[in-house]
Amino acid sequence: MTPLRKRIILCLLLPLLGLIAVSVIYAALTQGAISEGRELITCAFKSKFHLYCPGCGGSRSLVALLSLDIVSSFILFPALPITVLILADLYIRAAISFIKNDGRYLSGFRVNLLILIPAVIILTFFVRNALLILFGIDPIGDILY
Repeated sequence: MTPLRKRIILCLLLPLLGLIAVSVIYAALTQGAISEGRELITCAFKSKFHLYCPGCGGSRSLVALLSLDIVSSFILFPALPITVLILADLYIRAAISFIKNDGRYLSGFRVNLLILIPAVIILTFFVRNALLILFGIDPIGDILY
């Protein structure tokens, strides 16, 4: 096995397996809490300020995404499906680089796409709270007064 292949496996593919395992376990725990009508983790920001935090909807978005309900996942937390698409592109490029033993495929990944993830999180935070404050629209239905 060439050094390039070893680096690709160690740096990209093994952490992906860990991330998937943790995500599936967390989604299973969250799904149980959602089906019982309770929160797994109480959000301090939401309970104190009665506004959405930047990560609101992330757990339910993960559950929806693992259930292949992409539309609901995007509505609940748009950054998660976008992150999955960006990482899928990265891992497909890594797999092609691994198979062909050629780093050119991996070098085509645009790292500047990663700035899209925090931008979407911030935009979602402001849009949700603006809808809630200015128009009384609760996009997810979580804020209890």
